[in-house]
Amino acid sequence: MNDHAIIEQAVERLKSEFGSDLLGVLVGGSRIRSEGDPHSDLDIVVVVERPCRKRWNFVIDGVEVETLINPPFQMRRYFEEERRDGRGVMPHLCSTAQIIFDPQGLMATLQAEARAVWDAGPPPLLERDRWQFRYYAADALRDLADVQPSDKERAMFLIGLILPMLINRHYRISGRWLLKPKRLFHDLETWDVDAARLARQACNDKVALSDRCAAVRAMADHVLAPLGGIMPMEWNTDWEILEPTDGESSPV
Repeated sequence: MNDHAIIEQAVERLKSEFGSDLLGVLVGGSRIRSEGDPHSDLDIVVVVERPCRKRWNFVIDGVEVETLINPPFQMRRYFEEERRDGRGVMPHLCSTAQIIFDPQGLMATLQAEARAVWDAGPPPLLERDRWQFRYYAADALRDLADVQPSDKERAMFLIGLILPMLINRHYRISGRWLLKPKRLFHDLETWDVDAARLARQACNDKVALSDRCAAVRAMADHVLAPLGGIMPMEWNTDWEILEPTDGESSPV
């Protein structure tokens, strides 16, 4: 069974399940964009009238069909939440998807909104984001330096935690949408060869642990350079005004 037939069968199943509640269907993901592999699934965005959400996975002819079911207002919430955090998963999925069922034109409207979010890119970093990026990197690198001389396994574990964090920060600082982990290295090589080289060295188990740790440190220096580098040992933030909530009071 080809993808077209699988999609038709999936839509019929959705119509049977949701009836008049079904407002529209988009089909997207790497398989639709011809970027997938033999194990890629079909991602189906389902919009329903009821103010509820759910996820539903089923298999048709050996192909996994993942459905994300939401009312229109929740779709728009996803667009805004993911715009703010720089991930953009739902805006990208919807903007590159194929409209399969759209009796009221709602899916075309949502797709246009998703495309506008995606094309605009993530928002600029807030000042709080900037110092947090620098602080958490410095803290993680100190932990790595602590365990490296005495515990190889713990050091490797920390490298596995720190490197994804740094790559995530690099995309965010550079104003780029973060991609799925399995696509990050290939994409990173298209716009920052030095960062990609350091990332690969940090992951290479044939390289000495000291060199892997040095690559992580160099990656942090490279990524955080636009923000002023890794946070130094001495630093200070501005006062942040806090408002007590009902039932709370500040000492006089």
